[in-house]
Amino acid sequence: WNNLDITDYEAVNSFLNDLGDLPVALINNAGVCIPGNILETTMKDIKEQFEVNFFAMVNLCKTYVDFCILNDIPGNIINIASTAGTGVRPDRFAYAASKAAVISFSLSLSESLKENNIKVYCISPEAFGSKMRFKICPDDDFENMLKADEVADFIISILDKDIPFLDGQNIIIRR
Repeated sequence: WNNLDITDYEAVNSFLNDLGDLPVALINNAGVCIPGNILETTMKDIKEQFEVNFFAMVNLCKTYVDFCILNDIPGNIINIASTAGTGVRPDRFAYAASKAAVISFSLSLSESLKENNIKVYCISPEAFGSKMRFKICPDDDFENMLKADEVADFIISILDKDIPFLDGQNIIIRR
């Protein structure tokens, strides 16, 4: 599954059906950031960021929701956005806009899936020490940033505790 094209609905649908048992949750964590202001950034770069950060997530959500509803089973969707989607990022405007789209989509999807017993969580971590962050901001203080395993632990705690009031909102996590 390492070569799965998450932008291909049929490939994702086939992958999910081949799994047999549905995972406890769908976690959409893919992300790409191509820094640049409006004058430097090409339309190709903008489209790539939306394709990976937003449209692939929508594709995965649609496939997962279809599978859950068809099999009459509950589900959990966790979409990873970013605090960039809630603020100003002049040199990362396309990334910020695509993450804002993730937030809006997640909140709307949560409301529309309540009757199907599918919970949707939107997590917006502050900057954390990922490979992508190191690539775009190599001079950042990575030692004092939020760590990827801290975000993962938070996600696990949401799924383990099934806290009813956390779905349907943008959850900002900071260190």
